[in-house]
Amino acid sequence: MCAQHTITIDATLLPEAKALDIHQQITFRNTTGSSLDTLYFNDWANSFSSKTTPLAKRFAENFDSSFHFEKAEERGRTEIAAITTEQGSVLAWQRGAAVDI
Repeated sequence: MCAQHTITIDATLLPEAKALDIHQQITFRNTTGSSLDTLYFNDWANSFSSKTTPLAKRFAENFDSSFHFEKAEERGRTEIAAITTEQGSVLAWQRGAAVDI
């Protein structure tokens, strides 16, 4: 199975909000000859979204309490406004139990 993809990122720094506004376009071309009904994406920034993520638990195992005491607004996270097709149709999506996928 092989696939071809390109990623284009347009990012704007918002210093007052301590945030990045990112518009990301991923072009995925399925060259397998089979239909796909699921794609998985790593979302590393969302690994910092709460004190109970696998990353947070790993920090605790290393006796690093600094992350645990961070305020929610100081931790990273991802807010996804929409996922669309090339034609602009909105696709159904969900973030599963693994907050970083």
